[in-house]
Amino acid sequence: MRYLVYLLILVINISVSAQSDYRPGYIIKNGGDKEEGWINFIGNVSNGKHCYFKKDSAGTATEYFPNDLIAYRFTDSKYYVSKKITTEDGEKTLFLECLISGKATIYYSEQGSEVHYYIEKNGKLVEIDNKEVLVEDENGNTGYKETNRYKGILKYYFSDCPSVFRKVDAAELDKKSLIRLSKDYHEYVCKDEKCIIYEKSFSKNEVKLGVDFSYGFGKLNFYYNGYLFFSARSTYQYLLNMFVQMNLDEDKRYFLQLSIGYNAVNFQQSNLDVSNFFSYSHAKITYKYSLIRTTLSLKHKLNFGKVSPFASLGIPLGLFLVDKGTLSGNQSTNSNIQSFNRSGFNNELEKDRLLFGGVGEIGVEFPFLSTQKRVFFSIFYEYLATHYEIRNNRLGLKSGIYF
Repeated sequence: MRYLVYLLILVINISVSAQSDYRPGYIIKNGGDKEEGWINFIGNVSNGKHCYFKKDSAGTATEYFPNDLIAYRFTDSKYYVSKKITTEDGEKTLFLECLISGKATIYYSEQGSEVHYYIEKNGKLVEIDNKEVLVEDENGNTGYKETNRYKGILKYYFSDCPSVFRKVDAAELDKKSLIRLSKDYHEYVCKDEKCIIYEKSFSKNEVKLGVDFSYGFGKLNFYYNGYLFFSARSTYQYLLNMFVQMNLDEDKRYFLQLSIGYNAVNFQQSNLDVSNFFSYSHAKITYKYSLIRTTLSLKHKLNFGKVSPFASLGIPLGLFLVDKGTLSGNQSTNSNIQSFNRSGFNNELEKDRLLFGGVGEIGVEFPFLSTQKRVFFSIFYEYLATHYEIRNNRLGLKSGIYF
């Protein structure tokens, strides 16, 4: 179990400390020159403060600040524009994410733990906010209440198009609503050109299918009536899976994965002391089980060009198909071979048919034949147990493909 904890710590460290995710894109310098290359996608907060740019994926990164660039963009994705904004601490320049560009352009920014929206029209930029105010009711109770101030700001900027006011009244202060309002407004007042939506449409239903095979070695502790009956090393442990994978975010860094497969395990150990349970002190054990198991995992992936390291944590649950073994004494004891199973030890254990635990995995994946197909190789550690008897630790390798 302690090895699973170590792997958990390693997975967390990889996810937290990894600061490189270079993706194709371009920058526009203050002089208007456009330069294509690779840009580090660290996160919305950091992307608003600086831009790390490489001319090629293997090159050295140059750090640009909002005063150094007009804008930068990830190819077919997020577009950041340098803008001067007013905050409680005074004026400062940030890269704001442009959601939609048109007659009324909408920007988005994450500053610390706060989310901010801005609207720009005719060169004037103002924040769209919904700040809370402290109010007091007739009984003297105080509390904070949202002002819906953003609706007034939007109506002011859309004042030449009253047709959208009803939509403003029904709108929430979020990306989807603001993009839709700006698009509707643009289409009302400008028939000659289309607005540009930079915010990608995102569907949580982008599902990938795949298969994988894993092989490993481990140790089994088998308990009887609360006492350790034997420990044995595995001669083989393999698992063949089919799985579905679904992205949880628009940048495809986090995924939910559900797998189902066939798991077969075989253990063998000699010179066991089983004198507390049988009439002899030395024995040989052969034990095997197989099961149908499913695993629900959360996966975090990083992008380094074509190669993507990843880490995942999961919860496996298995239903036994075969669960049996043989125990034999050595020749000096003249004992016959004895077989055992759950009912042979304790009738109550027949109900103990489920195996559960935890699994951690780290690996790397990359395209295979096409960008839609990806192969992966990984190392994993898992801890599996039943309520009564089995404690199984396993370390192994896995490979697979999904599309």
